[in-house]
Amino acid sequence: MFGWFLRRWRRRRFNKRRQLFQYFDGKFEKSIDPLATVFSIEADPEFVSSRHPALAGAGNKDAYDICQRMICRVFKVQPYDSKTGYGLTETERMDLFVDFDQWLATQKKSIGPTLNSPVSTEASTSTTSTEETTSGTSDSTSTETESPSKPQSESV
Repeated sequence: MFGWFLRRWRRRRFNKRRQLFQYFDGKFEKSIDPLATVFSIEADPEFVSSRHPALAGAGNKDAYDICQRMICRVFKVQPYDSKTGYGLTETERMDLFVDFDQWLATQKKSIGPTLNSPVSTEASTSTTSTEETTSGTSDSTSTETESPSKPQSESV
C-alpha cells in the first residue's frame, strides 16, 4: 500500500517538473503534452475555440455537443458507461476542458526565463539609464534631430 502511494507521488512530482497536464480519464490517471493538446484542439475539424465554448456556455445545444465531441477526441476520454463504471460524465468532460484551460493560464503566468533567454548585463542597463537621463534633459522645443551616437547639447 505504501509503495503504491510512493510511486504515485514520485510520478506526479516528475510530471509536474516536466510540465505535463494530468487528468483522470474515467479509468486511469493520464499525463499529456499541453502544447500537442493545444495544437489538436486548434486542428479539430468542427470545433472553433473562439466561438463554441461561449455558445455552449450560453446554452446552445449544438455548440455544447461539438465541445463534448472535441473533448472526447482530443483528450481520448469516453462517455460514462453505467455497466462498466468507466468513462466521464458530460459535466466531468466539460470540467476537464475548463481545468486544462485554467492550467494553461497558470503555466503562462509562472514561466520564468529559460536557459536560452538573453541575459541582462549591468553595462546594457547603465547605458539605457544614461540615454534616458540625457534625453530627458534636452530642450523639448528643439526641432533638430541628432543621431544617438552624438552627445546631445542644450539649445540656447
